[in-house]
Formats: sequence, structure tokens, C-alpha cells
Amino acid sequence: MSSQHNDNDMLDEVQEPSSDVGKRSTYSALARRSSREKTQLLKPCLTTSVEGSEAMGPSQSGSAPCSQSKALSMGVSFYGWRFANEDFKLWVKKMSDVHEHTWRKAWIFEAIMASTVRIPKDVDLVLAIAEKWCPETKTFLFPWGEASITLEDVMVLLGFSVLGLPVFATLDSSGEMVMEKLNSEWLAIKRKGHVSIVTQVTWTERFMNRDDEYEHVAFLVLWLSYFVLPSRYPHVCQEVFPIAIHLSRGTRIALATAVLAHLYADLSLLKNYITDFKESTTTLKIGLTALFKLVQVWTWERFRELQPKPNQMQKGEPRLAR
Repeated sequence: MSSQHNDNDMLDEVQEPSSDVGKRSTYSALARRSSREKTQLLKPCLTTSVEGSEAMGPSQSGSAPCSQSKALSMGVSFYGWRFANEDFKLWVKKMSDVHEHTWRKAWIFEAIMASTVRIPKDVDLVLAIAEKWCPETKTFLFPWGEASITLEDVMVLLGFSVLGLPVFATLDSSGEMVMEKLNSEWLAIKRKGHVSIVTQVTWTERFMNRDDEYEHVAFLVLWLSYFVLPSRYPHVCQEVFPIAIHLSRGTRIALATAVLAHLYADLSLLKNYITDFKESTTTLKIGLTALFKLVQVWTWERFRELQPKPNQMQKGEPRLAR
């Protein structure tokens, strides 16, 4: 594998062209659903700090003018919206051929497969939905009631387990030995490259096709760092070593809980940013690391008018490929 790969290949962000027409159709579709469907959802809670107008649909909430909306879109960076490169997909294929049984036991097979699916980013759609987020109730406020992304959504759409040990579960003595080995390899990579961080390229080059007992856990470290609990920067995170070791042994970890908590926190940050942006005369910017592709896919599932044309799913493909 060549070391000339761009470190950002695996997390390349595709900036979709902003379309005012598309934005208006998004808003109108959300409004049409609210006017024609009867639901059993709770009524919006207007006793919170959210103003009454915030319970209205995006097309009714006094959204920013087109020029301001474009500036808003350009000010938001979704660092957690990452796409798998070909090297990673090849590594997934190799590891799944050997470890599919273990992945299914740990309840991560669907999640890993879903990580290879490319979901084009619709920033206008995500911002339209995020504008309806209420940080106090952790719900979206629509004219017809409250709705939210749940643990079940994380499980069904992204394939993460809602059951299992917490992400901070400790290791036994044998797991600690594996941890020491990973830390040793980590330090060796940094010494060899005279760098302070370990990128996905250098990590992949060191472990891919080693065909030893550490290749599998190293693959899971990369997967967790880039597609499950990503940070702002393109590097492998030591903090996920214990989680990767547990998963490599078939131990189920409640990843859905961590993913959803991260998303809730970032949705609140984004909602506050949108509010501050509309009230500010300066150009503000924000970087978010949660899995916002879940927000977009969740919206597609709830508002059929906004869905792209479904793909013909092949046998064994994750739901996200639809």
C-alpha cells in the first residue's frame, strides 16, 4: 500500500452544491406532511425556553434568507461525516471473511458494513431539521408534535448494539497485554515518522496484511476511530483501544448509547449555533464530530417526499445501502 495516500481520503467531505430550489422543496415537504398526517406524538412542550415559533415547521419558522442560509451552510463542518476509501473497503472484506462470526456475536457486523456505504451529504436538509431541535427535551418540535432519534433508530439504521458493556468497560489481564502491544506499536509509528499523531494511513500500513493476532484488533481500532467515535482530526485514537479489544473477542458493547449521546450533544451545539448565527453580524463557524448522517437518514425514513430514489439492495447489504 502506498504511503502517498491523502490522510483525508477516508474522511473526505463532499460539499454538495447548495440549491435554493432544493431547500424550498425540503421545507414544503416537511410542511405538507404536518398538514395531512394524523399522528399520536406528544404535543410540543412550549413551557421550555424554546419560543412558540420554534414548534412550527421549517417552512413556517421564519428561516433565514437564501444568502444567509448559504453562509450558514458554509460555516458548519461535519467532521464525523466520513467516507470509506478503497483500502479500508478491502480491509473490511478481508477481515469479514475471517471474523464475521465474531462480529455478529459482538453485534458489529451490520455497523461495519454500513460504514462502507456512501451517504451524500445534504447540508440544507440537516440544518432544516436541526433548526427544530430542542436542547431541553432532546426532541425535534414539529407542528404535529415532538419526535426524536432513538436508540432503536441507531440500532436499525446504523447497526450498533443497544445492549452490552459500557464503552468504558475495563479489560482483564490478557486484554491488558494486548493493550500494551497496541501502545508499543503506536509509539513505534510515531518514532519512525517523527510525528505526534498516528494517521489512518500509517496505522493501516503497519497492520494491514500482517496476518497475525493483532491485525484484527488494529482494524477495529481504525474503524472505531473513524466511523463510530470520530474526533475532529484525522488520526487514530488511543482511547478506543479497550473497546476494540473487547469487540475483537466477541464481547458486545453498547455502542448505540455512546453514538446517540454524542449526536444529542452536537445537535444542541448546532441548534445554538444556528440561533447565534441569525443574531450575529459576524461570520461564525462550528465543527461537529457526531454521526450526522444518522440525522439525514432518519429524516429520509420519516419524510418519504425527501427520500432519494431507493437503491436495489443486494443480499447481505446493510439497511443503509437502501
